[in-house]
Amino acid sequence: FFISLFFGVNSHEVYVDKDYSWDGTIVHSSVLFVPLGFDATINCDALDLLSSVHVDPAKVHWRRLTDAGTVVVPYSVPGAKSTERFYSTSHEVLYVFGVQEGHNNTVVECHVEHEEENPQKLDVTLTQNVAGMKADSKSSFDIKERRSRFVSRTKIVVQDCGEDDERKSINELNPCMYGVCLIDNSTSFHRLQCMCVEQYTGEYCDVLVSGTFWREFLFYSPVLAHLAFVALFTFHQCCVARTRKVRKTALEDVLDKSHADRIDMKKLYPAVYYDATDLEQMTQSEEDEKHDDKGNGNDKKKN
Repeated sequence: FFISLFFGVNSHEVYVDKDYSWDGTIVHSSVLFVPLGFDATINCDALDLLSSVHVDPAKVHWRRLTDAGTVVVPYSVPGAKSTERFYSTSHEVLYVFGVQEGHNNTVVECHVEHEEENPQKLDVTLTQNVAGMKADSKSSFDIKERRSRFVSRTKIVVQDCGEDDERKSINELNPCMYGVCLIDNSTSFHRLQCMCVEQYTGEYCDVLVSGTFWREFLFYSPVLAHLAFVALFTFHQCCVARTRKVRKTALEDVLDKSHADRIDMKKLYPAVYYDATDLEQMTQSEEDEKHDDKGNGNDKKKN
């Protein structure tokens, strides 16, 4: 959507493919969103397009399409008072005042007529047969001036808050960005109003209030301070736990030194002092000793 400022009104224009009609060539079509009860201006895009290609228009007028038919918008003198909802003081702009529900889907057209400055001439050659002999003669004919009509069409959509639908990401009929959309129908003249949230202001709740950032920061500062304190406390406890961690004590530091000469550490903790080969030999020797002890025991029983 393209946002244009018309009398302080945010109006959205949506491009529509151009087409052709019996009353001229439609060179530009658009949709104009206007809040209920607000004013708007509509530019003659057809005139702008012709001016961009250096074509001088001969005649410009505005039309409004209604159910009853086509109505020509009256031309008013600049500064004169008018009771019409639609009127124009120049060929380039159409003014719309206080649109109501009845103006929804109204179509207005700007018709621009263009005439060729110089008439065209057509040169033809005529062949005549006189007394059995052919004679050629050249003649020139004037062709009537051509007149072309170019049309730019605008459809007015009245924004009346619409209905919020969770399936849609945006409600085009609600111009209030950060607020509640309401309709003031206390009088016969209905008008759209926006009730903004605390952080925003403006007619359409689209202007950020000065100092909002610091106010929001102070509002949430207790929560932020609590999170910061918890993070620092956790970090401090982790550091303290590391420094207070008990160092592993060796067995030699625990045992009584007075009996060290009578204690064979290799027998008590062979895995510490022997490698895999020594342990395998020790295990084999112990098994042999056990086997010998069993053999001696059996011999004694027999005796």
